[in-house]
Formats: sequence, C-alpha cells, structure tokens
Amino acid sequence: MWMITLFAAGIDLSQYEKSETEKTPVPPVINPSFEEGAKGWKLKGKAKVERGFGTVASGGLLLERSNPEEYQLSSQSLRLKPGRIYNFSIMIRSEDVKGGDRRGGTFAVEFSDKNGKWIRGGAYPNGLRGTADWTRIEINHLKVPENTEKTGITLYLGKGCTGKVYYDDLTVTPADMKWTVYPLNAPMSIIAPGKTLRLAFSRDGKSIMNAAKPGKLAVCGEFNGHRMSAPIRDGKASLQLPDKLESSGELKISVVDTARKLILEETAIPLTVRKLPAPQPAASCRIDEQGYAVVNGRRFLPIGIYCNAQFTWELDKIRNAGFNTILPYNSLSMGFSKKKAGWERIGEVFDYCEKNHMKLIFSLKNLYRNAGKWSITSLYDEPTPAAIAEKTARTFRNRPALLGYYTCDELPNQMIPEMTERRNMLNRLDPEHPVWIVGAVGYTTESMKPYGPAADIIGSDPYPIKNNHSIKSMETHLQKTAEAGLPFWIVPQMFNFRRYFPATAQAETFRFPSANEFRSMILLAAGYEPRGYVFYTYTPLCKPDPKLDGNTEENLKTIRHGIGMLRKLEPFLLSGKPVKKLPVKTIKGDIRAWEFSDGNGSRRVAVVALGPGTAEAEITVGAPEQLQSVYGKTVLKNGKWLFRAENIDSDLLSYDKEMK
Repeated sequence: MWMITLFAAGIDLSQYEKSETEKTPVPPVINPSFEEGAKGWKLKGKAKVERGFGTVASGGLLLERSNPEEYQLSSQSLRLKPGRIYNFSIMIRSEDVKGGDRRGGTFAVEFSDKNGKWIRGGAYPNGLRGTADWTRIEINHLKVPENTEKTGITLYLGKGCTGKVYYDDLTVTPADMKWTVYPLNAPMSIIAPGKTLRLAFSRDGKSIMNAAKPGKLAVCGEFNGHRMSAPIRDGKASLQLPDKLESSGELKISVVDTARKLILEETAIPLTVRKLPAPQPAASCRIDEQGYAVVNGRRFLPIGIYCNAQFTWELDKIRNAGFNTILPYNSLSMGFSKKKAGWERIGEVFDYCEKNHMKLIFSLKNLYRNAGKWSITSLYDEPTPAAIAEKTARTFRNRPALLGYYTCDELPNQMIPEMTERRNMLNRLDPEHPVWIVGAVGYTTESMKPYGPAADIIGSDPYPIKNNHSIKSMETHLQKTAEAGLPFWIVPQMFNFRRYFPATAQAETFRFPSANEFRSMILLAAGYEPRGYVFYTYTPLCKPDPKLDGNTEENLKTIRHGIGMLRKLEPFLLSGKPVKKLPVKTIKGDIRAWEFSDGNGSRRVAVVALGPGTAEAEITVGAPEQLQSVYGKTVLKNGKWLFRAENIDSDLLSYDKEMK
C-alpha cells in the first residue's frame, strides 16, 4: 500500500478495509443467445430454436402452447458460487398469451443441493401476457444459498396459459462485478502531459454516489510512481497530470469511502501520457477534445452504412446516395475479385475506398469464441480470435481509408471484460484508430456506462419504426448513450422490420420509415450531439425487395433526401459550438427544438414532433425574423414560430449569413 495526501488530510490506505475481499468470476453460460441451436439447453414439448426468433432476426427460442393442460419446462443448469449474489435477465416477447398463471411467459431461477433436492430461495418474476414487444425481465441481487450444487435457469409458459413466448439473450452476472471506471478524455488510451484526466464511475450502470456520504467518495490514483487524488462528484472525478510526465503503463485506481474507511473498488486501466506526433499521419483517425473524429487534420462526420462489400456497383450506389463511410459486416472476407479469400483480397475494398474518398470501419465483431453462430475462431492460418484481430491491425493500420474498428454488435454485458481486452490490444497495436462498439439499450443492456472501458467511441441502435407513430423510444436510447459521457456514433433505422419478421401476424403492417420519419430521426439524434451516424442497413438501397421493404422508389427518395439534408448540416454538426435546447411552449403533442450554429453566423433550428398524434407548439428563438422554414411545418406569427405536424414529423428553420 502507498501513502497519499487527500484534500487537506493524510490518508493511509493500509488502514482501509476492502469492502469486497474476493471478486466472483463470471459464470459460463452455454449458448445464451441461442446462436448455436439448442446447445446447452434441455428443451421440452414444442420448444424450438430457430434463427429469426431472436431480438434482431437472430437466434431465439420459441415456446408455444395451444392446449392449456400441457406444461413443459426448458432449462439449463449452472454452477454458481454459493453465498454470492448474482443478477439474471433475459429478453422475452409474447404473442397472445392468455389464461392460467398470471406470470404468463417468464423464466425462473431455482437451486438444488448435491442430492438434487430443491432449495428454497429461488425467484419467479412476472413475465409477459397478451402480445408484447421485446422486454428484458430481470431478477436482481439474488443470493445463491450456501448448500447449492446447481442453479437452474428455467424458461416456461405459466400453467394453464396458451400462446407464444420468444426468448433471447440470457445474462447471468455477479453483482460484485458491476463497478465501472473509465477515462472520458483519453481516446486510444492516450492523453497529453499536463492535461486533466477525467474519469467516470458507475455501478450497475448507475451513479455510485449512494456508496458513501456526500463529499466522502474519492479516487486515489498511481501512475508510474506519481500519485494523485480527487473527490468524486456526480459520478465523475478529475486527476491532474504533471506537465513533464511522459510514460506508458497502468493507472492504478482505488475508489475509497473516507467516512467509513473502505476501499470500494480497486482496478487499473492502461494509459499512455505523451504528445501526439504532428502533423497527423494520412492513415489516421484521431478523436479531439470535443469527441470529433479528425482526419487529415480536419474534423470529419462519419455518415456511414452497414453493408457487405462484395460488388463495386453496390458501393457505387452507397457513395452516390451521399454516404462517406462503409461498415462491411463481411470485413474479414470482403473483396471484389475471384481471388481466394484472404488479406490481399480484403485490400481490394481499401483500394476502392481510397480511390473514391470513402472511409471504412473494419468489423471484428465476430472475433469471440462465444459470439454464437457467426463466431470466427481461426482464419487464414491465424489460430485464435485475438491473433486474427492482431493480424488485421498490423495489415491495415497504415491504409488511409481505415476509420476505426468495430468490435461489438449488441454483445451482452458479461462479455465486456473480453471486449475490453480486445480494445486495449487494438489501442496498443494501432493508436491512430479508435474502437467503436454498439450496445442494444433496452435489449442486452439498460445503460451504456458498463461498456465504457471497452470503447473509444460508443453507440446504440434505436429502431423505433414498426407499425407505430412514435420515436420516443429512440430518445431514450439517445439519452442513455449520451449520459455515458463518451463520444458516440448513433445507428439510425433504415429498414422495414418486415424483412426480418415476414411471418409474424403484424408483418404486413410494418413499414419503411417515411421521408418525414427518416428526417425526424436524424434531427432528433442531432439534438443529443452524436459525432457520427452509421445507418442500418444497405439492403433497401442495394438489394431492394418490395415485398419486404415496401415501395422501392419511395424508399430510395427518402434515403437520398435524408442523407442529403444531413450532409448539408455537416458544418453545423462539426462546428463545436454548443447546441442550444430551445424553449418550447407545447400546445399539443411531444416536441423538441434545438438551435445549431456553424460558428460563422449561420444558424439552423431543428423542430421535431416525437408522435403520436397532432403536434403543435410555439418555439422561442432569437432573431426569429431571420429564419425560413425548409419543410413548411412552421410559420412565423407575432414574433414566434408556430409548429404544426401529425405523428412523427419535423422542420428545419435556416439562416445563412452572407459572406463578404
């Protein structure tokens, strides 16, 4: 232990006790997302696993019952540590569940001893009844009895119930593994000497301020012999780095409760303290102090799209629609020629992007042994996922088209330690390109804060449009993503859910976002200051199917207009000027308004109706007479702008200062 001076008083951490003497290992759950069929599960009755049953057309389990007299249980047994506390959760969706047990379609956690005898202390939460969309059902802070030999996870439709229940993404996480500490301003784990290192702290994705009396929670840090300390306020703390300190190593962190003399958490994060070389290399994407991507010395707004890269004509379509970045899901097998799949063929896509001034985010999302059906564990003579990722970085880190690495596509919280190791390795091998991850808020996680250690840039993928008329759920995603404090790239919806759920009863009512809805999602996101947009997905643009996507020409028009508007907003979204949330006097509906500046006197005001129903409001903005409505939803009356719309809709008010 080392001695430090904290605030005005000395602290001897050797006199502190650890609040938790031993960390509980993360339990191995076999096939938690049903990407490997029924592996690891004991299925009974009409239970079946198929791709398309899951949350995003992924693998999932279906329990179906038409006879209320039937009753079958499907389960998996785990060996959890007796006496420890765990959190359990699973995604559930229901169709016409009725009758019988009030709990409906749900799951349970039960315990048994070495003789197989049931032990009291399990949990049986209420699930879903009727028809309900995907919902995460949770059992939190459940203690495993001391004499437990096996813990059973049981998926079931309550006695006497009929209907259909779908399951996906089981998570089992030790409660004592929920602390999260990560830097907010050290992208690629690098910070300059003399800077203030800002740290974020949370537990269970929530504030840890209730872990100590106000003003008594602090962080102690040691980096290569230099010791620092600071109070933690509102889940954040700032450590001042010396001007002359330049080094690489681990920042050792202790979170302490000075009132109770407790060490609440001990951890370490990799850190390099040095100035970045100037000028910026051509093959580089840096993240500046405001979270913007910087390419060739200038801020860059990724306007990207998820795709496959196998035909140049498809990438031509993407480029001509206004996108400047691609994220090929097939990054590790992409290419255009008939050459054998491999590193040389992958390079063909880099050649295309560099010739056409496009950027590429390289997908490594499947390089985990437990990534399910699409897991890649060896490739091109590389024997492990880590070796493949290392080879990728060494091979392509000097390509000018490379924007960054994509290492997480909605992976559950329990994989965060492995994702963090992957990020640290990529930062070490390639400190000139960021790691981006996407979490499914409301599906695989309730907060993006736990993902902080695993990413330089975070993101989430709100897909609000099915057959409804509200994008309120998208705003929830944006709020939970922004509150993590890291720069984020958002993934807006650019597809029809019918493509992924063609056989569901409601499939014919699903739709591709209309022009108004697509524009509104882009503008709503802008109000939360994302540093990039990567749209999902390219199929309506490059592989349209009217039966699954809707009217092809209308969809293409919607895409072109929405992306065109976004490109025109680039000077405002990259200016670094604060986004002003404007006063809204709501008459009807749910409405947001923001003002954007390009830093040169020009302005844009976005007004968004979240839906559903009629929306009407007065918007107060300075110099209102300067502005003009772009989409005709807003009129100037008595010095204020009156916005009227139906369901999901929006308007832009614009003013361009004449440049002399």
